[in-house]
Amino acid sequence: MSILKELNPQKGEVVRIKFKSINDLMDNINMPFHEVEEYYDLQNNIKAYIAGGDFLVDAAYSKDENSDDTYIEIKNHLDKTYCFPVHESAIVSIEIIESAETFVSNDLKIIAVRIGNEMYVNGHPMIWNESEQNEYSDKNKENHNRKLLRMFENFIADLAVQDSFQQLEEKEEG
Repeated sequence: MSILKELNPQKGEVVRIKFKSINDLMDNINMPFHEVEEYYDLQNNIKAYIAGGDFLVDAAYSKDENSDDTYIEIKNHLDKTYCFPVHESAIVSIEIIESAETFVSNDLKIIAVRIGNEMYVNGHPMIWNESEQNEYSDKNKENHNRKLLRMFENFIADLAVQDSFQQLEEKEEG
């Protein structure tokens, strides 16, 4: 059975994909490189193939007209292609990420997903459940990304203060 048919990702869901290497794609398909490149749209989506990660589903799975290969459409924030057909034959692993919060920016080439106490940026953990990590590891793994979060927190706090003063001034003038 098709992994995509079984998983059945729907539009708006976030999926975490690990792609096969370009060499594996070439080895498994008996076509010249230019046809493989065209079929998988490698040229326009090379960053996605290399990095993998979290992607927003743009359309549920379909079957390719010319083969038995199923595919889904994703928004590719890494290469700015917006709509990218991901063929099942190019996938090593895929899972739906249950997330209440997602942020996608094609301009910034990022997708941020919050899953409970964990946060992933382009599929890589930015903030993970540190207490659980420390429980299973002898080494105390410090999360270096906390400095970045503190910088964001300070910036947002400054904006909030500026906005409150601006609204107060507008009320007094109006």
